[in-house]
Amino acid sequence: MATTRLQRYWFLKIHLLFMTLFLFFFCSMAGAAEKVSIQLAWNHQFQFAGYYAALHRGYYSKEGLDVTIIEGGTNTFAREAVAGHRAQYGVAGAELMLHRIDGDPFVVLAPIFQHSATILLARRDSGISTIHDLMGKRVMLLPGKKDADILVAFLNEGIPISAIERMDQTYNLNDLIQGRTHAVSAYTTNEPWQLLQNNIEPVIISPRTYGIDFYSDCLFTTHNEIKHHPRQVKAFLEASLKGWAYAMDHPEEIIDLLISHYHVKKSRGHLRYEAQAIRKIMRPDLIQIGHMNPGRWRHIAKTYRKLGLLTGEFPFDDFLYDPNHTTDATRLKRIAAVAVGICMVFIVVILTLYFFNRKLANEIRERKKVEKNLREREQLLNEMGSLARIGGWVHDLVENRATWTKEIYKIIEIDDSTVPPGPNEHLNYYPPRDREMLARAYDLSMETGEKFDIKLQCHTASDRLLWVHAVGRPEYANGECIKMKGIFQDITKQKEIETQLLQAQKMEAVGRLAGGVAHDFNNMLSIILGNAEILLEDMPPTDPLTDNVKEIHKATKRSANLTRQLLAFARKQAIAPRILDINQVLEEMLKMLQRLIGEDIELSWIPGQGIWPVRMDPSQVDQLLANLCLNARDAIEDIGRVTIETDNVVFNADYCRDHMGFHPGEFVMIVVSDNGAGMDKETRENLFEPFFTTKSIGRGSGLGLATVFGIVKQNKGFINVYSEPGKGSTFKLYLPASGKSMPPEPPKNMPFSPQSGDETVLLVEDEPPILKIAQKILEQLGYTVLATHSPDEALKMAGMWGKNTIHLLITDVIMPGMNGRELSERLCRLHPDMKCIFMSGYTANVIARHGVLDKGVHFINKPFSRQDLAQSVREALGHS
Repeated sequence: MATTRLQRYWFLKIHLLFMTLFLFFFCSMAGAAEKVSIQLAWNHQFQFAGYYAALHRGYYSKEGLDVTIIEGGTNTFAREAVAGHRAQYGVAGAELMLHRIDGDPFVVLAPIFQHSATILLARRDSGISTIHDLMGKRVMLLPGKKDADILVAFLNEGIPISAIERMDQTYNLNDLIQGRTHAVSAYTTNEPWQLLQNNIEPVIISPRTYGIDFYSDCLFTTHNEIKHHPRQVKAFLEASLKGWAYAMDHPEEIIDLLISHYHVKKSRGHLRYEAQAIRKIMRPDLIQIGHMNPGRWRHIAKTYRKLGLLTGEFPFDDFLYDPNHTTDATRLKRIAAVAVGICMVFIVVILTLYFFNRKLANEIRERKKVEKNLREREQLLNEMGSLARIGGWVHDLVENRATWTKEIYKIIEIDDSTVPPGPNEHLNYYPPRDREMLARAYDLSMETGEKFDIKLQCHTASDRLLWVHAVGRPEYANGECIKMKGIFQDITKQKEIETQLLQAQKMEAVGRLAGGVAHDFNNMLSIILGNAEILLEDMPPTDPLTDNVKEIHKATKRSANLTRQLLAFARKQAIAPRILDINQVLEEMLKMLQRLIGEDIELSWIPGQGIWPVRMDPSQVDQLLANLCLNARDAIEDIGRVTIETDNVVFNADYCRDHMGFHPGEFVMIVVSDNGAGMDKETRENLFEPFFTTKSIGRGSGLGLATVFGIVKQNKGFINVYSEPGKGSTFKLYLPASGKSMPPEPPKNMPFSPQSGDETVLLVEDEPPILKIAQKILEQLGYTVLATHSPDEALKMAGMWGKNTIHLLITDVIMPGMNGRELSERLCRLHPDMKCIFMSGYTANVIARHGVLDKGVHFINKPFSRQDLAQSVREALGHS
């Protein structure tokens, strides 16, 4: 009985001891939440979204942390706050490495941004586009080494910092807007948006362009914090990363929080822009948030060392945080006090297992190392595949199943949790013709053992049609094909570029054709047109040959118009641009356009308000609207409607990045739409090709829309077409706003009719037939004509004729021995009051080199009519 009581006594004592130790341990671990703070690098904004999310979603409190987020600002830096023990954690860039060398015991916990957000920002209209353009310019930078990646970029390009005029950062973007500085250090997530809101196109100079790609917005603490509070550090890091993951998945919720709780003054649009920009440099879809590559830090150290900012070897051992090698000294002491008795009991067992555990630990370390290398390789492959839009696939022919990499899921636009279609079912994603081509290539590859390599079209889950590049090769076992493996790449963008290149090549070919024949063809047309008009002038209306001559005259005019259309398409027609009010020009054309399309078709005109002036040749506006309205008329089978609208539009850099061929700026939009038959995809793809037409023979030359395309491009604009079969067509033309106000309207002249004159005209033309025709027309109009085919002969005639008696010189631009411009300059020394008209059948780019298309110079294009020549002479002589 006594033994039993004694056993119970000791049992109770031991039980009480264990309960006491347990309560001691529990109480020590269940104390009040630990108070910590984090110093932000700048004011409250989306740049620090993850920390707000971790606080307000309760991730910190679940870890037993009472966190205070301290706002940064001008002259408030996380380095000073953490080093001065005013905060346990901070946010800074890769310059932490330089601070560590300076003696600050900082430890990087995780880089939040995989790429640096720091940039140099300039205005596009300043002419600055590269870092080399900043030599000798004023540049605002943060003090000391706080803009380290920018400083390294300068040095990496061989530009000493003394080569720029370094200014202290004022944090006021108006210094750049108003020209007090040429460039400022900025964040790609913030300041470019502010410039765009001021209608200023930004130039972003990123250190990444010059080989400097540092981590950014790194979460850091001190070595002392990790030593004394390792559990807290690990908990704070894990909660912060959870917060960042939540913030990137719920940006609108964080934006609401910033506006309502932190009273951020930025607009919702600005915060959305910031969130999108952060996603691009954080890459959460491709890279685990907070992922840190020691090799990349070594590369950063090597860059600093190479450029003299770092000497000797950098102590990496405790600079980069490793949560797997941290221990909480305080917690271990408490646990050790409880566990010391248990250790004494099991000491023999521990010694027995020691060598086994040691071997197992080595194996685990090696396995973790291998797994880490595999993860990094897989991550690299996924990132490279995403950048190139390339995915990998495997078809297991034995088990009839398929395996895709994530990139193929993105290309096909289906969830990556979906089971991919098998070796046969995947063909359903292709149009019938491409499906047959792929099936044949697939079967042939299995038969021959050779890889297949084809480009074809593919439907996505949302029914978008893409161009893809598919490559595959077979794998055999025991002479039987058991697998097919390959790659799958989205090449839609490349195809679009190829299409544009092909279009440009066609334009260049037509341009060379038009330019090559324009001069001789225009000269021949001048001869035919001039002779036809002279015959019509001399022949009585009753002459039986009059109708034949009229047909010759009509055919010649049509041929001249065809040449002008070819030159317009090739952007080689001679033009005389001036500032225009598009609404006024279109209103003056409405009656003509209504007659053009016919009374059965309703013409609707919707002018925009406050339309900006544009600078172009008024005749080109006539060509644009006439061709588009004729095209609309032919698309309407019976009764229909054509609508013309105008409006002002502004395209920013973000929009233009997603729309090939567009560029930022202010544009005047002209919209011509109809409710006609519409166009299918094939027609739209060939719409602007010269001589392409769907009209019946005799109803069109196929140059109308090609001419529209050429005129728009010649005026540095662009064009969009929206059309579907049965739903009509809409053509949107975008012409650059001139940025100038409308000049005062000149007095309107009375309608012109050929008038005679008695002045003396010196006519110089190296083509004898044209010389003869022009001389006869001028003499019929009453002018005294001195005609010659040689510039040297013209100089002799002028010298013999006497001073101040030759009133007008009409000369060809390009002639053997001396061009028309040089001839006019030499003759004006003899006859200072003499006026001049230049004429040519060459293309605009050839004529322009001789300066005869300059403002205020009189010019007439070959072929010209009798009325054209008479009017040009009257205008040159100053007669109304």
